Amino acid sequence: MGFAQSVQFSKDSIPVIDGEVAFRVKFEYELDKGAFFRRAFSYLNDKLNPYSGAFLINNKDSTVCLITDYLEISSNPINIFGMYITYNLHLIYKDGD
Repeated sequence: MGFAQSVQFSKDSIPVIDGEVAFRVKFEYELDKGAFFRRAFSYLNDKLNPYSGAFLINNKDSTVCLITDYLEISSNPINIFGMYITYNLHLIYKDGD
């Protein structure tokens, strides 16, 4: 029995700006921006657990992080295939938008 997953992205559906992949998401939440900032900081600092990471900016209005993650693509007793991905994460905190 086999299982397959449909392709969610085509080469044209991944947004590229100036040669870099760029995703934008607007979170809708019932928190003021201070509470969302505290929860986002707690997640990034305590739960995310990347290979490496640094806060470049972290204040009540925005957070900018440089993150490197290791993604294990496949493994078996003989070898492991994985890759490192480095990305910027930029969060902007607003009330009532």
